[in-house]
Amino acid sequence: MKVENRLYKTSEAAKMLGVTQRTMYNYIKGNQIKVIRRGVVIYIDGEELLAFMGRKLDKGYYKGLYGNHSEE
Repeated sequence: MKVENRLYKTSEAAKMLGVTQRTMYNYIKGNQIKVIRRGVVIYIDGEELLAFMGRKLDKGYYKGLYGNHSEE
């Protein structure tokens, strides 16, 4: 996959990462990826997207943010 040095919409970035848009917004909310806001539209710079792809998130990272919703 080739990532160009341009701004990507969150839907484009999600597709490139192979995740849902909800997951993409969770990355943004969790400060895992930096964004550029222009009005109500959120963009991700190509260089930031490449840097994010090179990072590894801890498994279960979002359970700590949002709680565990499964029944144990």
